[in-house]
Amino acid sequence: MKNRHCLRSKNRNRLSSITPLELRIIELMEIHDQNNEVAEHLGFSEQKLNAMTKDLYRKTGCMGIEDLKLYKEVYLMSKKNQSRKLRET
Repeated sequence: MKNRHCLRSKNRNRLSSITPLELRIIELMEIHDQNNEVAEHLGFSEQKLNAMTKDLYRKTGCMGIEDLKLYKEVYLMSKKNQSRKLRET
């Protein structure tokens, strides 16, 4: 289970470093089983997608797609909470 928690304390401050494109890649990876389908949908080569995915795993500290799904959910909740705090002030 140690790999299931990609949001260890050292990575929690990295939530803001994910780009909208990387978020979209995670969403497409949830839908499509094959990287070539994701690459085709984005208009990228499969090699470019593989490089971006590798960088995404490195940036987030995640070990697989299930970890990335969890990371995405926490990221979106974090953004939602930040915007709520801004409205309250």
